[in-house]
Amino acid sequence: MAVETELKFRIPAPSLKPLTKSQIAGGKVGERTESDLVSTYFDTGKHKLKRHGLSLRVRQDGDKQIQTVKWANAAQFGRGEWETEIADDAPDLGKADGTPLDAVQQRLDADPQAMRACFAGS
Repeated sequence: MAVETELKFRIPAPSLKPLTKSQIAGGKVGERTESDLVSTYFDTGKHKLKRHGLSLRVRQDGDKQIQTVKWANAAQFGRGEWETEIADDAPDLGKADGTPLDAVQQRLDADPQAMRACFAGS
């Protein structure tokens, strides 16, 4: 499991250019790459995952599909995130073993037939 921590800063416009040239100590800056990503979020018709602090996403990145389960209750200022590669562009709930989604699937009646795409974006 990875924990995602998001920090937002307000930076005055004149400070942006010098900031882009700075580097975090110990951090690495790699070559810039571009790719077209398509992310589709899934939930039940009654948004049961959202009501339990969960989100289920399938992201298409080239010829790969990555399923991500996110849980908002993991930690203050963060959330748990579980990713696994799947074979299709529809969720594979069998690959959610060991995630909070796995723990609540039966209670939520969150079977593949109950899941539907809520929105997609690129």
